[in-house]
Amino acid sequence: MARGGFTRLQNGNADVLVSGFTYQVQAKDGGALSYGPEDVLMHELVSHAFPYTLGPETGMAVETENIYRRDAGLRERKPNNEPELLPHQIRK
Repeated sequence: MARGGFTRLQNGNADVLVSGFTYQVQAKDGGALSYGPEDVLMHELVSHAFPYTLGPETGMAVETENIYRRDAGLRERKPNNEPELLPHQIRK
């Protein structure tokens, strides 16, 4: 499992796992951002599970998450500028 969570995408379904840990990620403004289970769940759902099951998949998970963070008045995460792998790009 990744640090805080993981979404398994398979056959049109998405299984989301959240570790329950709180850790730090880098914020877009350069500071540290406390990232708890609720943040991980939101990320996994809006950036992986929903795009996979409902479309469209972009591979830019943090940028997608930041749209929701902005709308909610939350600090944004620093994008890593590297697309995440889409399900069809993952070797099985």
